Amino acid sequence: MANAVLDALSPLGIRHLDIPLTPEKVWAAIQEARERSTGSR
Repeated sequence: MANAVLDALSPLGIRHLDIPLTPEKVWAAIQEARERSTGSR
């Protein structure tokens, strides 16, 4: 399950999430990835 989530998030540059995966952890990782991508422009 964790591998499937990481595969889905890899286009955002997310390579690692600590388990257990929770919706909150996934959401926070997505938000951090978005901030990194918009901050680097």
